[in-house]
Amino acid sequence: MPLLQIVYISTARTECTPVQLEAILASSIRHNKQNGITGLLVYLKGTFMQVIEGEEPAMRETYGRIKADTRHYNLLNLIETPLVSREFPSWHMALRTAKASAIPRNPQLLALVAGALDAERLKATPSDALSILSYFAES
Repeated sequence: MPLLQIVYISTARTECTPVQLEAILASSIRHNKQNGITGLLVYLKGTFMQVIEGEEPAMRETYGRIKADTRHYNLLNLIETPLVSREFPSWHMALRTAKASAIPRNPQLLALVAGALDAERLKATPSDALSILSYFAES
C-alpha cells in the first residue's frame, strides 16, 4: 500500500504547558503505533507544525482526527504527497519544543521562524516546512 506524508501547521487555542504537550505526545504515540504512523510534532510559541507519514487509509483517519481536535484551530495543510519511503521513520511520534532564541544562528532557519512559525509564508514555500522539521528531527 502506498505511503502518504502530510505536513500541517495550526494554532493552539491556549498556550500549552509541558504537561499538556506530554499528554498529546503520549496519545499520539499510542494511536500511531497501532496504525503504523510515524512523525514529528514541533511546538513553538503557540503554533504546532507536524509531519505524519504512513499508509493512506490510516493517514486519512488520523488526519481527520487531528483536524477535529478542538485544542487547535486555523489548521493549514502545507504538504500532502505520496512517498516511496518515510522521511521521518524514527518515531511513532516525537515532540520538539523550542524558543526561537534557542535556534542556532542558521540564517535560513532564523528567517523562516522569525520568532514564530509563519503559516502563510510556509504555505507559499512548503519545502521550508520540511527544512524546519528536519532541523528539529536532528536536534
